[in-house]
Amino acid sequence: GEMSGAWWQSDWAVVVALLACEAALIGCVAWLAQRKMRSARRRLIVWQSALLAVFAVAVGELAGVGPSLVKALSQDTPEPWPPQAEVSTGVAIVTEEKPLIRELVEQRLRENQSANPPQLQLQFEEMESLAPVPTPPKASQSMTLGWVWLIGSASLLCLIAGRRVCFWFCSLRFRRVNCPQLRERLETVARRLDVKSRIDLRISHRLTTPAAYGLMRLTVGLPEDFESENSVERQEALLAHELAHLRAGDPWWHLGADLLTAALWWQPLVWWIAGS
Repeated sequence: GEMSGAWWQSDWAVVVALLACEAALIGCVAWLAQRKMRSARRRLIVWQSALLAVFAVAVGELAGVGPSLVKALSQDTPEPWPPQAEVSTGVAIVTEEKPLIRELVEQRLRENQSANPPQLQLQFEEMESLAPVPTPPKASQSMTLGWVWLIGSASLLCLIAGRRVCFWFCSLRFRRVNCPQLRERLETVARRLDVKSRIDLRISHRLTTPAAYGLMRLTVGLPEDFESENSVERQEALLAHELAHLRAGDPWWHLGADLLTAALWWQPLVWWIAGS
């Protein structure tokens, strides 16, 4: 919405403040919870849950739930518009929102015309001229905070997209593994881990360590010296590690973490949660 009044009272500032506090609270709770976990898998689930919680509160705040709640709690009774303009006349109080008072004043004037009509009429006219004329509130033209947020998010999204596109172009040059023994080891480990999706196996001199990637086509990338530098047992252990990443849906989690950090780039705890 448009920012109005002081910047710290604007919708954008309220959203930023609420998201900062909520993300900090989620991060602290996740950190305390993962300290109780001995299993690496359970610690990962804790941080993934924290990531989903930050995403949920971000959607809620951007949808206006938080600012609406803050305004409802901070304003017990809405300020009337136009504001009351009260002027003491010695006879009554003239209020813009109460036209009946004006009628009573005029009736009193008519009743007392015989006493001192010129003085009462002059007093009434002066009272009307001094009554403030209500003016609508001025809408602030500043959207600085919102634009800074938007520009920062757009810049990070472009960086993330560029990095992923570059990796995709590089992966097109990765060669398919033709070694039947290595492919058989991959299939054996996949059956052991109950990975039912088809896994593509690639090799490239650009890779220094094994890598699991792919959103739609799940792929394990291997360095060129993978077979010569590792024993059969170590090869199976490395393949099992990469297949575990694919089975857990880590490529999708990484994409979600990138998008969330781009949306909430100004909150360092979101980067910490996404990196954990």
